[in-house]
Amino acid sequence: MKHMDSKNNPKILFLRPFWDNIDVSVAHIKATLKAVKGFGSLIVFQNGRERERLRIIGDINPWRKYGALLEKVYDILYPQNNLILIQAPKESWQEEIIKQIQDADIVIVHLAPKGGINTEFDEIRPNQTPTPLFDYGINPVHESGTGYGLLRELDYCKQANSLNKVIVLIPNIFYPRILEILRILKTTQAGQFYRNTKDGFVSLTPKLSARDQSLGILENVNSIIPYQSFGGTIFNFHIRQALLSFPQLPQHQQSNLIINIPSNPVKLPPDDCLKNIRYTPIKRLTKIPNGEIVELSFGEVKQIYPDLENEPLECPSCHSDSKFMFWYKYGLEPKLTTEHGVYMRCQYCGHDDYL
Repeated sequence: MKHMDSKNNPKILFLRPFWDNIDVSVAHIKATLKAVKGFGSLIVFQNGRERERLRIIGDINPWRKYGALLEKVYDILYPQNNLILIQAPKESWQEEIIKQIQDADIVIVHLAPKGGINTEFDEIRPNQTPTPLFDYGINPVHESGTGYGLLRELDYCKQANSLNKVIVLIPNIFYPRILEILRILKTTQAGQFYRNTKDGFVSLTPKLSARDQSLGILENVNSIIPYQSFGGTIFNFHIRQALLSFPQLPQHQQSNLIINIPSNPVKLPPDDCLKNIRYTPIKRLTKIPNGEIVELSFGEVKQIYPDLENEPLECPSCHSDSKFMFWYKYGLEPKLTTEHGVYMRCQYCGHDDYL
């Protein structure tokens, strides 16, 4: 505790999967509250009816009117929790998440499968069927099994310069899959690998979705805690050890994150170059291209290439349809000419293509 006394009541943000089972959700919040007890207030985004099942400090004891004895019994059965539950509107949850990440002193992320602990996964393997003609689409896109929202929140932690205050919890049953994904990400930093054989091209490396590629930031978080039992003795011990390991509360490095459509070119990840994003809210972009770029609408692309509308549009790598396509040119001005060409980056698999 002496390591974290620079504030009277530090804020601990708990990010987790939104599972349908309300009993499991409430049990996980209670277990996390127990693990961080004495370290600060726990901040949780509400999922469904959790507020009805959790008593927060300041809530009235409804049995008080029946006498002191029943009042004490109620306090034992439903103890008050140092908890802040936030109900975020669906249309603005990203803004609220970013605000809380920036304001929090510690962020605990429960990195678990979106379908629950017992989810069965497909193997992450390349399709090694030879194809005579080189075809990006022959290799399927794999997903980790983590929910899109949680992957987004992890990425927001990076953009907010907050990875130094992130503790990640991973169930043991899911941990080998996460390690496998990290190995794949290291192998494919330069791109996908293929072998040209006498029977055709063969994929050598698996392909991950653009969203799951954000798991690479796990290399830079403060702590990763695999666990066998959520809320067990060993689980609590490791969380408290991680909290105590902070020599002091991490210093806030506020970043003015832009998540909607900016009015002027702004510097953005992954390379901090100016980018003129004109149509797509930045919070919806998974893979932003390097360099100085300007976004084009599909209508503008068709002005440059009128025949394009007569062709079926899909990503050549993952076959996702046009809603995943981010169109752009290099430079900051939207010059509607064939000079320097038009590029497309798929927001599902991260593939770049050129017209």
